[in-house]
Amino acid sequence: MPRIFKILILLIIAFNFSVEKINAQTPVPICGQLNSFTGMTRGYWFVSPVNFTICGIYVPTNMSMAAQSVAIVRFNNNTPPPAWPGTTNAFVQLFLQQNYVPNNMIPCNVVVAQGDVIGVYGSRGNAVNSYGNPNCATTINGQPTTLVRSGFQFNLAGLPPANIWTEAWYNIGRVIIYYNCCPPPPPIPNMNGP
Repeated sequence: MPRIFKILILLIIAFNFSVEKINAQTPVPICGQLNSFTGMTRGYWFVSPVNFTICGIYVPTNMSMAAQSVAIVRFNNNTPPPAWPGTTNAFVQLFLQQNYVPNNMIPCNVVVAQGDVIGVYGSRGNAVNSYGNPNCATTINGQPTTLVRSGFQFNLAGLPPANIWTEAWYNIGRVIIYYNCCPPPPPIPNMNGP
């Protein structure tokens, strides 16, 4: 009988460690909720201080519980978007999910290199945005960067990103990105024999 209990305890411990790894993603900290805006999608851009992979994205529910629409872009030549009223389409769309109904992190797999200028956008329902502080200071993998307000003049739920601009001294659209979602794969042994 004691052997069965030992096996059962080992199985419970193993299960708990596997569940912990599944939920071990790290959010990039964003500034707190200040107010809201509805009608057009907002977000931010940043210069990546490190190489990392964005493995999840989420629009907070401070202002709405409706479906999420999110996008991640990389600006060409590491050039941030121009100040409003200027706009740019000089970017590569890396991820787009429109009208995502579950209220949880949206899985993705976006590889980011140090120095990349990345745009992150998101809103809920009819372009409901949760606003945070302008020029939000944060860290990615312990290295500092700044989230700078950016957006476009329509609802992301119906169209992909286009005509992107920045307004450095205004509130960012609060969208959380995650990294460190998956443990590295185990090494594959070298098989040189028969």
